[in-house]
Amino acid sequence: MTRPTPYRWRNRARRTWLVGGVVSTQATVPAHQFSWVNGSAGNVVSGPDPAGTRYAISSITAAMDENTTPGGTTGVDAIAAPDSVCQTEGPIFRPLTFGPFISYMPGTTYSLTYPQPYVIEPPTSGDPVCLIVRVIRNGADMSIVGYRF
Repeated sequence: MTRPTPYRWRNRARRTWLVGGVVSTQATVPAHQFSWVNGSAGNVVSGPDPAGTRYAISSITAAMDENTTPGGTTGVDAIAAPDSVCQTEGPIFRPLTFGPFISYMPGTTYSLTYPQPYVIEPPTSGDPVCLIVRVIRNGADMSIVGYRF
């Protein structure tokens, strides 16, 4: 492995700093990315995925029709799937890791964008895991973008 040549920077006072630690970037779509929109796969965004899978959320958007009242709240959570089934209906009695949530009012659109992705850890260490949308009150049109690793 070759080391990058350090960059020397000099200011007006003739002080010189050695700048190292080059950061490399890659202009590609991350492996295992997902882009979920309402109704594309029920409330399952990803899964069941192997045990230990973590999810990095880049953005969440919610839009609610102005004729719907009252407002609502929706969350994105990781849930254990010991039987390899992603439960999205009814009370959830499985280990769960809460992720970000978004609240909205009728006639509005809200978007959360994370420059450094919001990472959701798996709720258990040995079970398959699913990423689900959990409607807390009055669902909206949603989109979620991120990747799993």
